[in-house]
Amino acid sequence: MTLFSKIIAGEIPGEFIFKDERWVAFLDIFPAAPGHTLLVPRDPVAFLSELPGGTQACMGQYISALSAAVKQAAQAPAVSVLVRDGSEAGQEIPHVHIHFIPRHEHAQAHQFSSQRYGDSDQEVEKQIAYWGNAIRSQWTGI
Repeated sequence: MTLFSKIIAGEIPGEFIFKDERWVAFLDIFPAAPGHTLLVPRDPVAFLSELPGGTQACMGQYISALSAAVKQAAQAPAVSVLVRDGSEAGQEIPHVHIHFIPRHEHAQAHQFSSQRYGDSDQEVEKQIAYWGNAIRSQWTGI
């Protein structure tokens, strides 16, 4: 069972944007930028090529809708949409996931270093709740 499978199952807490029968989206707890969100299939497969056909078929709609929601919530002019398909590509968790990273003016487009939402656990929880609410309020679904 992957870390993401445990989050999806509720064994580990996660700040979800949405959940449906094929996909979920939740905040990355070590974001490259505030509002960094992950789109994750419920199927615990490591590679895009292993996704079931129905899950693959609707992936584009989710990418488009989630990109718009993250951009709007972060008031960002751009969003980096990133997939690392395999460990050699930098994938750290062997479960397909797509990153949505808000980008503002002067951001380094190819910098994806993790950070924390705050210095204290209380500040981290507060910021994660804030960003979860902000992105959920922009999520229109598909």
